[in-house]
Amino acid sequence: MSDKIKEAVFEDENTTKVIRKINRGMNVTVAREIERYNLKDVNKDCEKAIKDFETKKDFAFMRLKQELLEKTEAHERKIAEQEARIKEQEKFYKLEIEELNKKIESIKKQK
Repeated sequence: MSDKIKEAVFEDENTTKVIRKINRGMNVTVAREIERYNLKDVNKDCEKAIKDFETKKDFAFMRLKQELLEKTEAHERKIAEQEARIKEQEKFYKLEIEELNKKIESIKKQK
C-alpha cells in the first residue's frame, strides 16, 4: 500500500510548505485544490472560533460591567444610608444642645 502513496510538497496561500501524502494516481493540481479546500475549512473553523471567543468575551465584559454597576449602586446606597443616619444624629444632638443651653440659661438666671 505504501507504494501507492507519494508525498506532494507545495506551498499554500501563506507560502509555508505543506506536505501531504496523496495517492499516486491523484494529480498534484487536484491535491493542491483539496489542500486549499481543507485550508478554507480550517480558516472557516478558525473564524467561527474567533467569533465565538469574541462573543464570549463581549458577554463576559458586559457581565463584569453589570457587576461593577451593581456594586457601585450598592456602595452609593450604603453611603446615602450613612449620610441619613448622620443627619438624624445631628438633629438629635442639636436638640440636646438646645435643651442643655436652655438649662444653662435658666441656671444663670437663677443665680
